[in-house]
Amino acid sequence: MSDSDFPTTLNNAEKQINKAKELASQHLGIKAISVQLTTTQGCFSKTLEVSLQDGRSVIIQFRIEVLDAEPFFHARNLLGDIVPIIEAIHDPELVKVGIWPFYMTRIPGKPWMEFEDVWNETQRATCSRSLGRIFSRCFVEGNTGEVVGSTIIPNLHKLRTLALEKDDVKPFSAFIAELIEEAPALKTLPLFFGHLDINEMNVLVGENAEITGVIDWELSPPPQPFGVACYCIQFLAGEIIDKVFRQRPEFEAIDREFWAGLLEDIPTKNRDSLEANWEAVQTAVMIGTIFKVMSIEGDEVFVSKIRLDALPMLMRYRIPALRGSSKAYSD
Repeated sequence: MSDSDFPTTLNNAEKQINKAKELASQHLGIKAISVQLTTTQGCFSKTLEVSLQDGRSVIIQFRIEVLDAEPFFHARNLLGDIVPIIEAIHDPELVKVGIWPFYMTRIPGKPWMEFEDVWNETQRATCSRSLGRIFSRCFVEGNTGEVVGSTIIPNLHKLRTLALEKDDVKPFSAFIAELIEEAPALKTLPLFFGHLDINEMNVLVGENAEITGVIDWELSPPPQPFGVACYCIQFLAGEIIDKVFRQRPEFEAIDREFWAGLLEDIPTKNRDSLEANWEAVQTAVMIGTIFKVMSIEGDEVFVSKIRLDALPMLMRYRIPALRGSSKAYSD
């Protein structure tokens, strides 16, 4: 986010540092010693790491749009300290000029992306299994059938309409129609609170390759049937090079360890539900994938050209429980 996006009161690093120092001291009642700009924990904001007199480091964010903190609260209730505490800071003068300040606890670790060039297959697999164990803690109570009927199927119909209207999406109209037909099976699955966009920047990792934090929850949707959020493993195990999606050499290990970690810690009643309905889970993963390629915001649909080009491959993915010893992408 550029300094030019901010009003004159906060349009350079010096002003941002001074204001963050002031707000941290005011909000926490502890003297701030030093401040530095950071990109970690900084989606859609100017983000600063503040060192306090008591030895802690905290995060102060300046945002130019209102943030809905409710998904953070929900995620933290499920996952504990790997999700940061987040609190709005009272500053009417900043709000008056279109800036919303927030305090967050600082999560240790570095973004997954920073380990990309140094990890071996074992470390990638360890991180992926750690993510699976985190996913196993995100099951929630609720009426899956209601979500399928009110959200999943209507959104698929929006994509089907788009596919009939746009030439670049038209080749996938039959696939979307098939998902509409199969979607009622998702009613057999438990509800799951998933992150909107798990990626290499919002997953924080320690030197031991175990996940230390998951951030940027603000746009996360209400709970959906399990499997929809699991689309992310294809993108984490794959990579985009020169605008083309490819499998990493370690794709199989990353993918299988994610699912193994999830099943390792899953509550028994949810495990039983999944094991009786793996085809429904497969459908849910495909629905999550198509929603990632064609994202719905209100009545508008936004299509990612890079992901659309990858869709012929992505739609061939099979989860480990169904493919057995075969590769992830069926012929």
